Amino acid sequence: MGGGGGVSGGGGGGGGTGFDAGMSDAGMPRWQQKLHGFTATQVEPGCMLDIDPLRGSRVQATIRSSRDIEDTAFGLVSDRNRMPRGIDGRLRGRVTFAAPLNVVGFVPVATITNDAGLAFVRVGFDESGQLRVDSDPNTVASNAISERFSVAGGFQTGDYIIDVMWRAGVVRQVRINDA
Repeated sequence: MGGGGGVSGGGGGGGGTGFDAGMSDAGMPRWQQKLHGFTATQVEPGCMLDIDPLRGSRVQATIRSSRDIEDTAFGLVSDRNRMPRGIDGRLRGRVTFAAPLNVVGFVPVATITNDAGLAFVRVGFDESGQLRVDSDPNTVASNAISERFSVAGGFQTGDYIIDVMWRAGVVRQVRINDA
């Protein structure tokens, strides 16, 4: 994140992730977790992070503390050439929960930022058990956007495909399991 813009993929509550970000002119993702991996990590003291290159750079983050300040871990990508180009972007990935979702506060899963550190997209789960998707002001729209999404029965043990697409000033679309 930071200097060259970036994407971060992390997991909470024992979740693993697999994400693609942006689309090239040829229609292929600019960055693929399984292909390009991560350039750095950020791990808070109450969390453990394992990135397995033999399993497509699978991220396994385990929370060891109930304190929100200690419950995040990220794999980071800061290669500007791999990031979405800002006006158009897409973030698609799979989040796996080893147990039903039960968090306090907000647990980020993936973020794509611009050079100034503003989020085109910030995806995570909140204390109400919903997927929250945020965009900072002057990225996707002139104002900040924050939406919450749920699935029937809540986020239980299993896999969820999260797909966020945007065109600055025009649209932002969020899909869970293609719905």
